[in-house]
Amino acid sequence: MRSAARGRDARQDPRASGAGQAASTSWVDTVLQEILTATFWFDPGTDGEPYAATVRFRGRRTRVSGKPSARDSFVQEETIDPVVPGTGPVSVTTRVYGINPGKWVVTAEPVARAGARPRPLFPAAAGTAPRRPWPWVRVEPTDERALQTAIAPLARVPGVIPGAYSVLVALGMLFGVLLLLALVDAEGIARGPVLGAAVAALLAGLAGGKTYYIVQQRGKRFEGWCVQGFVPATALAGLLALVLLGLPAGVVLNAAAPALFLGVAIGRPGCFLAGCCGGRATSAPWGLWCSDQRVGARRIPTQLVEALLGLAIGVTTLVLFTQVRPLLPGALLVGAVAAYTLGRQLILPLRSDPRMRSSTGRTVTVVLAALVLGIDVLLSTLV
Repeated sequence: MRSAARGRDARQDPRASGAGQAASTSWVDTVLQEILTATFWFDPGTDGEPYAATVRFRGRRTRVSGKPSARDSFVQEETIDPVVPGTGPVSVTTRVYGINPGKWVVTAEPVARAGARPRPLFPAAAGTAPRRPWPWVRVEPTDERALQTAIAPLARVPGVIPGAYSVLVALGMLFGVLLLLALVDAEGIARGPVLGAAVAALLAGLAGGKTYYIVQQRGKRFEGWCVQGFVPATALAGLLALVLLGLPAGVVLNAAAPALFLGVAIGRPGCFLAGCCGGRATSAPWGLWCSDQRVGARRIPTQLVEALLGLAIGVTTLVLFTQVRPLLPGALLVGAVAAYTLGRQLILPLRSDPRMRSSTGRTVTVVLAALVLGIDVLLSTLV
């Protein structure tokens, strides 16, 4: 059984890749080093309880001149837990570090772990690899061929589009800023100072999202951001900038609500295409095949559900801003953030890596968000 291979996603932490990794002196070395990825496709079966499975990858470099070194071969295992029957073809991708660049021949085979209940894995039939939901994502079935190492930015993993996250987040930010400027212009507010405040708020939001990510991920720095750090940091920094610039903060913050959350609706699908923030594997027919940068399977599309949440909040606040007068200063943004926080708490338990593992913490967050939203709506109706 051979494996199809591509590169790797640049946001994957090389320290988590297993025995084949190489020590790096800096993040630049990590990004520019040549690595190998290999993917094994298998059929998880159609019935039974979820189970764990392990796949062993073996590789050797071809066209080696002289005596082969330890960097000219590797053995690496990947464990998938749980494997959910009925999800259709499943892929598992391994990332190999600390090897010599060049062409490789890689094989992959399921192995039984000590103490585990035996469960045979059958390679997925040729042509059964999913090609949905995005028609331009070409996911190839297992084949036989030599594999080529690649630097991290050029890496490819089934179901992952490199750069999609950055592109869609940037588009979301651009759309949000343009919408904000159009809304304040219709209110007779100068666009130049608002643009300056918006840029400052977005920069603060990126810093807040990165800081939140580092805290949540225990020291990882370059792999991603957290939207729950981005949203409040953007709102607070925007408010401070508006006050310092002497702008009508209440009106601009209300206009920022649809701009912010319609931007989230555009940017959040980037997580789906980049293989992060994914849902648990499911055999339900409404599940969508996607990857978490290592295991590809039919999953609960939590990223797209969150994008729909942002879209609903954005459209609602846009209608309220343009059609309802008077509006309590800043009430739209406060209510929008509370509604988004409340909705996220319902989505997070569906993810394969729920960030908040404390049920008490989630309960407190839900209660506070609901309380703020209720007070915001009540005060707004009394205006």
